[in-house]
Amino acid sequence: MEFWRRKKKKGKARKCFLRNGSMFLEKLIADCNGISIPIRMFSFDQISKATSPLDLQPLVHDSDFHCVTGVIEGRSYMIKICTGKEEMAYNNTILSARVSNHCGFLKLIGCCLQIPRPVLVYEDLGYTVMNERETVGSLDAPLLPWSVRLKIAKEIAIAITYLHTAFPRIIIHRDIKPTNVFLDKNGKARLSDLSLAIALPEGKSWILDDTVKGTFGYLDLNYLETILVTEYLDVFSFGTLMLVLLMGRPAILASSSGVSYSTVEYVSALHEREEPVKFGGDSNDMKPDQMRMFFDLALRCCDGRIEDRPKMIMVAKEIKLIEQGSYFSEMLENVSGDGQISDQIMFHQQIITNCRGIINHVRMFSSNQIFMATSHFDPMCSIVEDMDTYFTWYKGDIQGRPCATKRYTEPLYVEEDQTAYNDIVMSARVSNHNGFLKLIGCCLEFPRPVLVFEDLDYRVLNERGTVGSLDAPLLPWNVRLKIAKDVAIAITYLHTAFSRIINMHRDIKVENVFLDENGMAKLTDLSSAITLPKGKSWIKEPVVVTYGYTDPTYSSAGILTTNSDVFSFGIFMLVLLMGRQPYLVE
Repeated sequence: MEFWRRKKKKGKARKCFLRNGSMFLEKLIADCNGISIPIRMFSFDQISKATSPLDLQPLVHDSDFHCVTGVIEGRSYMIKICTGKEEMAYNNTILSARVSNHCGFLKLIGCCLQIPRPVLVYEDLGYTVMNERETVGSLDAPLLPWSVRLKIAKEIAIAITYLHTAFPRIIIHRDIKPTNVFLDKNGKARLSDLSLAIALPEGKSWILDDTVKGTFGYLDLNYLETILVTEYLDVFSFGTLMLVLLMGRPAILASSSGVSYSTVEYVSALHEREEPVKFGGDSNDMKPDQMRMFFDLALRCCDGRIEDRPKMIMVAKEIKLIEQGSYFSEMLENVSGDGQISDQIMFHQQIITNCRGIINHVRMFSSNQIFMATSHFDPMCSIVEDMDTYFTWYKGDIQGRPCATKRYTEPLYVEEDQTAYNDIVMSARVSNHNGFLKLIGCCLEFPRPVLVFEDLDYRVLNERGTVGSLDAPLLPWNVRLKIAKDVAIAITYLHTAFSRIINMHRDIKVENVFLDENGMAKLTDLSSAITLPKGKSWIKEPVVVTYGYTDPTYSSAGILTTNSDVFSFGIFMLVLLMGRQPYLVE
């Protein structure tokens, strides 16, 4: 009888293997484009022995699966036993194998197909699992230190970016939530559970789903309404994950009346009413400025308009910048009197707060390179000196390349100390537009930063809109008209090119216009430029003025709108037209 029982058991295992194996191969061929993915096959006996101890406690218990640790051939593994739909188990197996070599995911070793539903076997690195509050252990456990939470967000963002960008077909996870995040013994975060993931058709950025899939509280409302699957579905879920990490509250909250509402709805309402949002964590562990930037990024990820959400690659970059800002701040606390370190900190702060993770590459030059290019800032090498904004332009070569170097002098007021950093960041942001000088890089080894621009044999307009001395003849009318057109296009780019974000120049005047060797007008000096808050068309700011060009409404009330730039440009047009300075002396 024992013989027949063993034979019957083997027959059932063989039947499961043939059935599961055929479905597995079908999914593998359809999904992997013929690229071989080595997966070890474990037997039913190996899985049974590894998971048989009566005192075995599940590491994770979900409605669709549970995870346990077990030993096979003397090696510890994490074993995932699927209890949900078969298709989800196969999907998880195939996609886990595809991303298994990336350090941001659990490493799949193999699977067992001799059971009605596949069993997945992962490398065991002493994993702990996050709970709904993004803590480890019980729900009332204290929050992890802020630096650890920030690191978790960065690592998960990188993993999602890999799904979205590493393959010809974009992979959408569709179930990003804390309980799908594992921490290994070294504290590295790993994303898991690709059972609901879907690969979009090659060359496509969206697909219509048949049914809504995901976890309530992390689902994008646009997806619920349209069943449209795009990469921004993951961006929304990750934004919710960020809020849970930041606040230490579950994604779904219950009011005293028993009505459930989402954390996204809760914080969005507070933000709209300009009420403070309480961040979670120990008071000694708080980094308010850094947490605020993290919070603003999370809100952008959860924006109701899909087109206003950043891509995951930009989210990952910005979180890295936020983390780097913390690193440089710690350096400042530990090192005093080092001007270069101080400059780097201020530069990174400007990038994080101003550029939302999007910035062109800025090359760093050494002080020796700047000294050689400008002959130690020899006045004979200067192009123009601006006595109002305290900087001087120099011509020179760096490694055989002509460049225009802008040197800021010491500020008269504390507020002016930020202008050079603002100039670097904003110039980098618009540098690819032909209406602005192209920023190549900067040097942070001086008391104030030095900017290096591409040199196209520039000529500078003077106060009358002419070139050269103030009594030089006016430029031909068609040239002046072209200058006005070029500058108008550049200002329009500042006002409209960035999604729902308006950049204001605040210092449009003829002296801030350069003409290149082909007569193309280039707008310069973004040191006073400012970015309006997202969705806002005005801001109240301390008045920054250039006599003769400042909008009276702005100078009297401090209310800054795009009309302030329009007014300044109108004065600029009159100067070009009449050849007279914007202010007249009787």
